[in-house]
Amino acid sequence: MNPDDIDNYAKNFYGYGNWEQPTWFVGMEEGGCATLAEFQRRLDSWLSNGCKDLINARKHHEAMGLSKWFRKRAPLQKTWEKLIRIHLSLHERPLDLESIRHFQINDFGQADEGFASLELFSLPAVSAQSWIYSEIIELPYLINRAVYKYYLYPKRAEYLRRRILKHKPKQVVIYGLSYRHEWEGIVRRKFKTSPVPDVIETSVDSTLVLVIPHPVARGYNQDYWTEVGNYLRTHK
Repeated sequence: MNPDDIDNYAKNFYGYGNWEQPTWFVGMEEGGCATLAEFQRRLDSWLSNGCKDLINARKHHEAMGLSKWFRKRAPLQKTWEKLIRIHLSLHERPLDLESIRHFQINDFGQADEGFASLELFSLPAVSAQSWIYSEIIELPYLINRAVYKYYLYPKRAEYLRRRILKHKPKQVVIYGLSYRHEWEGIVRRKFKTSPVPDVIETSVDSTLVLVIPHPVARGYNQDYWTEVGNYLRTHK
């Protein structure tokens, strides 16, 4: 593995879509990659896509061997499904499973459709406890997750903040309530309680910023994610 390429990916890859899209979803990191061999496939795909900060989700996943999410009759990806439901609710579009599947296959992570799907940190992991990158000894900041976050957080948080200020999306929906401190560091605002249960909010100029539970968190049914979309529509 080329440490320079890994360093570039860790610092400069942010996700899928287009910064000009009016709605952004932001997570902590992508799931997956139980081995460095799996990560190498992601890295190779990113390099072939020009090392851009945002790329096409379908092309990227197909190059990694994960085309199943974009084939006909694709299974619904657990995180994406909830984000798509929020987005469709925001735009008062049908919310049946086939409509969500159609969006995932055709619109998720595309530059000209849907929403931007972003991550605060770029290196994927199968869980918050998993860390496969300590073997990359040429990059000392990868020795463990804590050092990695401490080293990269200021740069990446500032990059996202500047993008918000520049592009002025209508809504930024961040997921993962346990990372409230990190999210406040991006927007440089304190969050306040929202009318929607377990949602906090603030604004950056004209941009509404929500922090919601993680889409795979237990205890939230489909109506909950629809309610989040409905709330966004009141600030459209």
